[in-house]
Amino acid sequence: MKVLIVEDDPLIREVIKISLLEENFIVYESENGRDAVRTVEEKKPEVILLDLNLPDISGLDVCKFIDKNRKEYNNPYIMIISAIDDSETVLRSFKNGADDYLRKPFTSDEVIHKIKRAFNIEEKGFKRDINKEILMDSVATIEIGEIPENLTDKEYELSKFFRENANVVCSREAIIEKVWRGNYRGGNRRVDAFVKKIRQKDPLMKEKLVTLIGRGYKLER
Repeated sequence: MKVLIVEDDPLIREVIKISLLEENFIVYESENGRDAVRTVEEKKPEVILLDLNLPDISGLDVCKFIDKNRKEYNNPYIMIISAIDDSETVLRSFKNGADDYLRKPFTSDEVIHKIKRAFNIEEKGFKRDINKEILMDSVATIEIGEIPENLTDKEYELSKFFRENANVVCSREAIIEKVWRGNYRGGNRRVDAFVKKIRQKDPLMKEKLVTLIGRGYKLER
């Protein structure tokens, strides 16, 4: 399934893209409305994740244009992703052709869940499977201090930081301050790269660490 992310914030695009790719979606990206329309015309994605505040034209205008040409574009599913949460804007979005509206901040898991629900795709972890249940149970019983030994020093510190701050929203700035303690070079993407690594190596992080778009990370317990 093809998904187009229309978002001018490269960090938000990257976080959503990584999660979608992990679920085997084909992902396209646009940072403005005009490029989004061109991509829709050329690639005809089944799903469009559309921000409202774009640098060139309004996301509502993009939504309205696509909605008027739905048949030509194979009737895509349009999900608005926006920090604007007033009822008037939400209503206007639906009137202009939106199929769903997701308010920022949100997790990438929410995006995937909504897409799969819209297309009636069975979600991992929802199907009752004895092997999956055993895996999930084993993760749930991991002690908070039990950190895998195959982590690098910095990965270990990051994993330990999330464990010590379970159920707390941790911004990237806070992570840099506490884990790197001022000895940090690189943008926010370096933090995201380390998070990706510990998710691959640490079962607790893979199952319980969620990304909060625009806010940071949270280890749910």
